[in-house]
Amino acid sequence: MQLATAVSVGLRELAAAGLDVIGVEARLVGGECAYWGCIPTKMMVRAAVLLAETKRVEGMAGTASASPDWSPVAQRIRDEATDDWNDQVAVERFVRRGGQFVRGGPGWRALVWSVLTGARSAPVEAWSWPLGPSRRSRRFRG
Repeated sequence: MQLATAVSVGLRELAAAGLDVIGVEARLVGGECAYWGCIPTKMMVRAAVLLAETKRVEGMAGTASASPDWSPVAQRIRDEATDDWNDQVAVERFVRRGGQFVRGGPGWRALVWSVLTGARSAPVEAWSWPLGPSRRSRRFRG
């Protein structure tokens, strides 16, 4: 599961139960939805819908024209949705809720798990990022 999902489903409860919660993330805490997928996509779709709506004005409320310019959309995604692809706020929230955070890839995950002592620890899988379409999905395009 993504580290953001782990936070939302019970980091506080795990820490309150006395478990050591260590999040290891190679990319951005928050995962693909916040930085590359869901949220930026919704912002782009909303901009496209606004442009399409200008076509409805004529005949209903006068005239209107619009010229597509995606630079404001890109700027909003950079500033408002992704904080210029900086996850410091998400990392701080994770730590504030009782977790310990390590920036690193698969090797770090194995190292962190191996140095945890005692039986009172729980692994949180945090590996999810967009890799692009698979060969299988390309094969089934019409």
